[in-house]
Amino acid sequence: MRIRTRSILIMMFQGLTQATQLILGMVLVRLISKEMLGSYRQVALSYALIAGIFSLQLESSLYYFMPKLGPQRRRELLTQTLLTTGLLSLVISLAMFLTAGLFAAQFKNPQLATWIRIFALFPLFERIIQLQPAFLISLDKALYSGLYSMLSSLLMIGAVMSVFAAGYGVTEAVWAKVFIGALSAAAGIVLMAAFSRESQWRFSKELWLEQVNYCWPLMATTIVGIINLKMDGVLISSYFSKEVYAVYSTGAMELPLIALFTSSLASAIMPNMVAEAGKGNLSGALNLWHESTRKSSLLIFPTFVFFLVCGYDFIVLLYTPDYSNAAWPFLIYLARLPVRVAIYASIFRAIGHTKPLAVAALLSFVSNMIVSVILLFAGRHGFLSYIGPAIGTFFGTAVSVTFLLLLLCRKMNIRFAQVMRWKELGRIFGLALLCGGLLWLIPIPFESLLLKLIGRFILFMLFYICALIFTKSLKPDEWELLLLPLALVRKIIRKES
Repeated sequence: MRIRTRSILIMMFQGLTQATQLILGMVLVRLISKEMLGSYRQVALSYALIAGIFSLQLESSLYYFMPKLGPQRRRELLTQTLLTTGLLSLVISLAMFLTAGLFAAQFKNPQLATWIRIFALFPLFERIIQLQPAFLISLDKALYSGLYSMLSSLLMIGAVMSVFAAGYGVTEAVWAKVFIGALSAAAGIVLMAAFSRESQWRFSKELWLEQVNYCWPLMATTIVGIINLKMDGVLISSYFSKEVYAVYSTGAMELPLIALFTSSLASAIMPNMVAEAGKGNLSGALNLWHESTRKSSLLIFPTFVFFLVCGYDFIVLLYTPDYSNAAWPFLIYLARLPVRVAIYASIFRAIGHTKPLAVAALLSFVSNMIVSVILLFAGRHGFLSYIGPAIGTFFGTAVSVTFLLLLLCRKMNIRFAQVMRWKELGRIFGLALLCGGLLWLIPIPFESLLLKLIGRFILFMLFYICALIFTKSLKPDEWELLLLPLALVRKIIRKES
């Protein structure tokens, strides 16, 4: 399958999956109280922290080992991966059960302990679910990967919304998510077995040690990275009430587009980057990474600018005026978008050089912690305390990205001016800023918030597309991608006629 086709499939299904997550948030803020929403998200927060600490990142290793080993050793790799995943899942479950009381006390939410102990069953299934995308994409089965991920997410979200809509509480919602997780994990194991018939189930100590050696830097990266990413939620939950955390957590999110485009493209080109690096062609792997970064920038930069202008209205429209204060962490998280135009770790994973990722994560955590804690306590429960942890998260991201780029220069023996296509990226970013400035100056004569946002979006897209055409900033394959929806419509019309 061509990289472009694979990318489109991955992006399409991930986009649909993430759209359902956004819809869940929109429904829940209207369906349940801030107190209940805050508690439900604190359960998820505790799980994310503990799962991150004990995650070996085995799913990431599949991208590297599956293409290298081939079909004859596929079940051998899966045997040790599933056994190790099961063991780590059990550790996560026990850690959640034993620390439930600590989280409840820290977040001043006594009932939280019961919900966390119920949810301690979820890791036994969710860790297996996490293996599927890497496994299937490595086999060039992007369609199966997308369908599996989307259906699993839809079932979980549907179950949670149904429980709350029926008038039940957090206890029943947590049980519903555990049940759907068990079904999805069982389906995942069946898929793995079905696509690995040419090999035998056996455990290889040598291969296991090689896999662990590849993974442990990623594990260290994840441990620090998850703590780093979730630290703002812990600080807000500890310093403010669960109602305030419900509002903060609603806005403290990355737009789905950042994960959608960067991770989809990175996943799509990963097998090709590994292949190029395996031949010793590091510059070829770097060029593939540059291309994926450029294509991400065509959508991520204008997304950043548009929501910078319309972010407040967007939050109020989605989550009601009661959650308007969620706009502040949302805008601060948004500032990370241009920095996250690429998945910097993917090039290091492709060349099998994963240890620097752990160092980058540690630097990010330290800088985040320093900035967040200083601003939290300097604010004295005021506005600065509320936005301080989000600002710390931005600083942490900037530090880690700078470190990785400098290290990549040394590894590739190139200058900093060559590590990214700065001129191309700068031109695209400049065009997006120009269009955003024009959008900000033009008044939209609609009282309805929805119509105002739609009008602004259409106007911005017209400005942006015209700017790309006028400056000849699109390559032929990018034009083809841009016109793909129109081509599909024409194809449907011809069939009907």
